[in-house]
This record gives sequence, C-alpha cells and structure tokens, in this order.
Amino acid sequence: MNNEVVLNEKDILAYIKDVIKSCSYGNLNMRQDLFHHNTHYDSAPSIIQNGILSLQKLKDLSLLEISNQTLELADDTSSHINGKDGISFSKVGLTDLYRDEMEYCPFNPRYVDILVGDIVAHRMSDYYGNEFIARDSVMPDKFRSVDIRLLEFICAIENSRRYFSIEELIIDFNYLREIALAMKKRGLDIPLRETSNNQSVTLDIDSLANNKKLILKR
Repeated sequence: MNNEVVLNEKDILAYIKDVIKSCSYGNLNMRQDLFHHNTHYDSAPSIIQNGILSLQKLKDLSLLEISNQTLELADDTSSHINGKDGISFSKVGLTDLYRDEMEYCPFNPRYVDILVGDIVAHRMSDYYGNEFIARDSVMPDKFRSVDIRLLEFICAIENSRRYFSIEELIIDFNYLREIALAMKKRGLDIPLRETSNNQSVTLDIDSLANNKKLILKR
C-alpha cells in the first residue's frame, strides 16, 4: 500500500485545504483566559506524550540533547524565554500593558499553539508584557486544546510573503499526522483545532492519523 502522495506545488496547496476541510466537523470556542504555549510541529508529538517541560527536565529525561554550556546560557534568572528551569507561556487580551510595551503574539502560523489552563505561572515582563513563566512541568491533563493555523500558512505562501515556504508547509503538514497519532496514543480527549484568521474548526484526529505522507514533485 502506497502511503505517499506526490504532488506539484499548486496541487499541494489545494490538497492540504481539502484534507483540512474533509476533517472539519464543527467549531469550539475556548476560554479567553487560557495560557498559550507555542512549539514547533516536530516537537508537538513529544509534548503531547510527555507534557511541556523545561530544558533541564528534557535533558534529564534524555528527550533533548543539549550541552551543559548551552543549558547554562538559558538560565532562567533573567526570565529567558523557555529557559533552563522555566517554561514560557503567554496570555492574550490583557488590559494592563504599558503603552508601547512588547506583546508576544501566539498566533504565528509556523507554530503549534497549545492552550493550557489551571497552572501556576508568574508574570515575567522582561521580554514581553504578556509573558508568564511556570516553574513546574505542565502535564497533558492541563491541556485544553491543540491549535494549528495551516490555512493561514497557505495564504501567506499564496501572497508570496517572505519566510514562508512550500517546503516548510509540507514538513508541518506531515507532522500533523504524528500529532494526531500522539493524541490518540495518549488518550488526550481535547480538541485539535484549525484556527486560522480567528475562524475555529475542530478536526477529526482519526482521519488525520490516516494521512499519507505528502511529497513535493520535483
């Protein structure tokens, strides 16, 4: 059985749109006061299985290869984002930011956005006014939603925006299957949502888990 789909660039964009449309079955809005944690697509399956961990914890559990020197450079004493001993989160819609204060936007289509609730995280404004640092690992039972924005990624490619490439889109899309499989394996009963352009639809993880690997025709 062939588990690959080989398409040219134009057809790949249409194919991903069709896959997302065929897997969509409704919308579900989340609480606005949840914490956001961004991660790369290739890291999301491990996070779904093991939780959101600090760099030190990832090293201790042999989930990340990192030198002690690099680890020390990420020491959290200066509120380093995703530092040695702390985990960075953000919140949106805060009304107490100073004028012109930097605000982190968790809605970048290049990242998976994991929404989390019921955790202890303290405000750290050295880098961003809406950044929070948690000192303890955040296990998957605290996750409330796993959000992606591949349709927004496609729109950026179609509009020839810099820093958005078809090759990166394909990599992220192929990891979407691994994310769905990780959610099934973990028994994580939360929504996997496509939330591009503030339009939320819930995706069927069983369908996504059966995705074929997408390859760009050369």
